[in-house]
Amino acid sequence: MRKQPERTERTRQALMDSFWELYRTRKIDKITVQAVTDGAGVYRSTFYEYFLDVYDVLETIERKLLEDFEAASNRSHTFISFEAVNESMLRVLNGSGHLELFFELRLLFAML
Repeated sequence: MRKQPERTERTRQALMDSFWELYRTRKIDKITVQAVTDGAGVYRSTFYEYFLDVYDVLETIERKLLEDFEAASNRSHTFISFEAVNESMLRVLNGSGHLELFFELRLLFAML
């Protein structure tokens, strides 16, 4: 039986959202697959259909953020205020205790 693409994407997004909620308050080595799946309302086996581990979820989120920034910077009609992005990233990542990601994203965004 083939999975429906919309449902697959919703499940994948629910797992990423659940992970992000945990990541905002915990260090990654304190996040378990079980906690992510509990938050997403799916079974552990479902998690492994989409991701290898919690580090894979984080890498997926980081990659998506960078792709979104790149796509936005490539649209000539879109103006992105560096200061606004900078403040948003700092607010989210500083609150999570993950400033290293903020500085990585800031450097990459400055190069776009």
